[in-house]
Amino acid sequence: QTFVCVTSKIWSEIAEKQSHYPSPRQCNVNGFISYSFQDFGSSIFKMKKSNEYKKLKFCGLGIRTPVRQSNKARALSLISQAQRLARSTDWRSAGEEFKTLQQEWKSVNPLPKEDSDKLWEQFNSACQSFFTAREWAYNERQNDFLRSLENNIQKAESAKANIIESIVHDEGLISDWQDKIYNLKSGGRAEEIRYALQQKIDAVSEKIHSKRNKVSDITQSIMDMRQKL
Repeated sequence: QTFVCVTSKIWSEIAEKQSHYPSPRQCNVNGFISYSFQDFGSSIFKMKKSNEYKKLKFCGLGIRTPVRQSNKARALSLISQAQRLARSTDWRSAGEEFKTLQQEWKSVNPLPKEDSDKLWEQFNSACQSFFTAREWAYNERQNDFLRSLENNIQKAESAKANIIESIVHDEGLISDWQDKIYNLKSGGRAEEIRYALQQKIDAVSEKIHSKRNKVSDITQSIMDMRQKL
């Protein structure tokens, strides 16, 4: 059944003039008196020509028109704000504002039927434009970060390899000096030479120790950076 809902006050104003119409069946619907078109029958077409019906139509249907127009004005304001924000690159702040606008949009219904889809498309387009741009910017920033990280890892690996190579070279020197000490013959300047070679061995050994610590630090740094990839 199709119902036209009117307030008791409006109906009381027209009831006196409806004596020539068939008496409609009444039922309470959320505090309103509802009258079925089915009960009115053919007489409803006569009623449409009366001023009372115009009151009935305004109460039952037209009362939402001012609300829809008011909501349309609010929707246009939200669209204007969204289109302005869509050009922002302050991703965090603008993103929060968009969340607020999206919540507000939920309260603008009902809208005029002929404008509803168009208004939503305009608002949603502005929202999507911003969020797409933000996602692209975040992806680019992440890609830049990853590229920088990979570059730093390569540099660290290269530095580590160079230090290890220098350690091997230093260990070779120590080995040569130790051989010379072992092959020294007694007498002459042997003790002086032995002392000088041992001084070299001690100095280079200290450097090797320092280099190995540096290799350990670089290795840990590389592991930390790889975890971020």
